[in-house]
Amino acid sequence: MKVHGRSSLWFDDGSPVRAASAIAPFGSGWLIAQDDATHAAWWQADVVTRLRLFPPVDGHDLFAEEDGTKRLKPDLEAAWAIDAGSTSGVLLLGSGSLPNRTRVALVTEGPTQPRVTVADLTSLYDDVARALGVPRARRNLEGACVVDDRLRLFQRGDRRRGVLDASIDVGLAALLAAVSGDGDPAEVPVGDVRRYDLGPLGGRDANADSVPLAITDAVALTVVPCWSRQSRRTLRTRSRTVRSPPRRSRSSRVRKWSRGRVCLRSRAAPSRRSKGSRS
Repeated sequence: MKVHGRSSLWFDDGSPVRAASAIAPFGSGWLIAQDDATHAAWWQADVVTRLRLFPPVDGHDLFAEEDGTKRLKPDLEAAWAIDAGSTSGVLLLGSGSLPNRTRVALVTEGPTQPRVTVADLTSLYDDVARALGVPRARRNLEGACVVDDRLRLFQRGDRRRGVLDASIDVGLAALLAAVSGDGDPAEVPVGDVRRYDLGPLGGRDANADSVPLAITDAVALTVVPCWSRQSRRTLRTRSRTVRSPPRRSRSSRVRKWSRGRVCLRSRAAPSRRSKGSRS
């Protein structure tokens, strides 16, 4: 990953964008979720427009711990672009860490202004917590991405309280139907739980000096299959050159590759040159 530059974001009225807890492409720009506000930021070229997602909560649109209003925030922690049939836009997801954080907002393009549809999915969030085996007080969904016809939600772990990082899939079509009001949130299919032990920073064993690692966001990547120059073998024939994938090395530190869309790389084992072939 390479950072090409950085800059501060300000709304057109001069106020700052307070947070970027999630970001997704929308229209001709980007939709940025603020976890401590009732509105998002729509960033287009050099203009950042405020987009209201929720009505004020007890008269507040901004929330902060020093004001005693932190527990009131909608806590939007995940956003992803949706392009499923007749539904195209961005879905923003509350963390579910408190009962008031189980709302989602679907933002779609309208004739002149974006449309916002808000849904309370408490029953779905409860189903997710039960399937993950975590109490509602420890539920904390911090990331999401679309995988085929499912939405994969990522639970942020808390090792000190015995909660591992995990992911769980929900049916995307049924979820969108529940958001639009055409379906029941309690009927959204939930399953395929996966758990991840990321370990701590500062040693494999958790101790007072180590920092537990946890999932705080997720994104789906599309990568083409790849071979390394070092491990590529070229077989020459009379009429053409045929390149084949490398032979599997006995070493555990090999380059792993897939015939599908994803290629995961680790350190490659040194290739051996043989007579009549090139690396």
